[in-house]
Amino acid sequence: MSEELYVSTTLLSITLFILCVVAQNKFPEMFEEDENKKPIINIEVDMSNPRQSTWLVIIVTLVLFLPFLNWVISFIYGIYVIYTGYIHRNGR
Repeated sequence: MSEELYVSTTLLSITLFILCVVAQNKFPEMFEEDENKKPIINIEVDMSNPRQSTWLVIIVTLVLFLPFLNWVISFIYGIYVIYTGYIHRNGR
């Protein structure tokens, strides 16, 4: 049962994530941030720094091997894309 759950949620998460990335790339004007607004999340990883690269590997491993976590992250990202598109639907 847990193997089936892992396979189904992982495929769903990857598909949802890819669809969100495609939507953001197709309509970049909807997802542009104002230059005056401070971004909510700003993640910069320096791969030459061993500490940061180790943390990146640990986080990616956790996301890939915990089916509930990767599904939740993809679901939240999908909601963000849909919400942003809904807010800016009249601006086009």
